[in-house]
Amino acid sequence: MNYAVSVGTATAKPGERAKGVIEVSRLASGDMVTLPVHVINGAKDGPRLWINAALHGNEFNGIISALRLVEAIDPAELSGAVIITPISNPLAFYARARFSPQDGGNLGESYPGAATGPITKQIAFHHFNEVKKNADYLIDLHASGVTNRSKSYSVLKYSGHPETEKRALDLLLVNGIHLNCSVDTLGKNDEPVPLTGSLDLECMQIGIPSFMLELGHANRVEEDVVQSGFNGLVNSLRHLKMIEGEVVKHEGQVVTTERFIVRCKRSGLVVQAVQPHDHVHRGDILCRIYDPFGELLEEVCAEKDMHIISLKEDCVASSGDRVAFGAA
Repeated sequence: MNYAVSVGTATAKPGERAKGVIEVSRLASGDMVTLPVHVINGAKDGPRLWINAALHGNEFNGIISALRLVEAIDPAELSGAVIITPISNPLAFYARARFSPQDGGNLGESYPGAATGPITKQIAFHHFNEVKKNADYLIDLHASGVTNRSKSYSVLKYSGHPETEKRALDLLLVNGIHLNCSVDTLGKNDEPVPLTGSLDLECMQIGIPSFMLELGHANRVEEDVVQSGFNGLVNSLRHLKMIEGEVVKHEGQVVTTERFIVRCKRSGLVVQAVQPHDHVHRGDILCRIYDPFGELLEEVCAEKDMHIISLKEDCVASSGDRVAFGAA
């Protein structure tokens, strides 16, 4: 039988919705750091889906997608519960920044957190404690960094739990993302950033299917991206049989098994020769580097067949700079 769902200060009985906060700690000003939370508790039994956004404070598309879902769900017709933390790093959000300004912490590398650590670790600790108690699935909404030109893509981190990984992949694919990157956290993978400390990986390691959706670009609200993110979340609810409706099928989706950075050797002006999500072959030209007089200095080529995740946003490059991000 369904029963009340409590997250932080929000408690929703079956067939109800509630708003509240997850309390963290006080700042020097005396202000309490809190994470806003929505709890929509269905009138019928079913799984609990947690949707998280703005773990990095300047990733806005996911916030709007998640809030649209809040308005769209009728708890009387819902099976299970939907829990949404639309702004999971309020400190970074207020600063319109990727990291927390108080301690420079990256919440994306801070889980499972610490009760008495720096403030970013404390956010992770209190957030993750609620996730562990309440989530059967978790979708973590992100956005590509401001230095990149990208299209939406996803990341699924394999961690040696096959059943959890299968359930996560099945849910991921109904979101309709074309390029989906699976990452082996146990083996060799040319991953450009640390894998430890991420919310989705911590969830996977305790049996909660989870993944990241990189929705568009940071520092922007892109309506087409917001709507596609919302559509994917609705399709996720259908897939989990939490709402009525036929699951929308998507054709031509790609699942890769490694990610890597492509760097230039020469400094100069970058002229890209490909676009995000292009499939290129070994030897194809990705970009050209010119000097200020227009002389060609370097052609940066693909070292293997790969899909382009993102490209350098601006045209100025120094030797060793990242000019592309690929997956194969």
